[in-house]
Amino acid sequence: MLNSVLTVRGGFAESHKGQGWEQFTDAVLAYLNNIKNGLVFVLSGADAQKKWRLFDNERHLVLTSSHPSTQSAYKGFSTCRHFSQINAYLQANGK
Repeated sequence: MLNSVLTVRGGFAESHKGQGWEQFTDAVLAYLNNIKNGLVFVLSGADAQKKWRLFDNERHLVLTSSHPSTQSAYKGFSTCRHFSQINAYLQANGK
């Protein structure tokens, strides 16, 4: 699990957004995409789904859903069955 912004001022959601973390975490994700095969990326929430462009969907499983927070889990996260899909993908790929 990796947030695109790695720090926050306590009690102020997204307070460190736009201060450089996004470039760093994008670089980490792009690096993993390029050096590995058969990884699973779960993009939960609208901000995470914007990262879709970083991944080779032919070499990795990329899943999207609403954010798992209590405010939005009902929009699809709680019924997406991502963990079952991840297990099936990993087993099918011998992992």
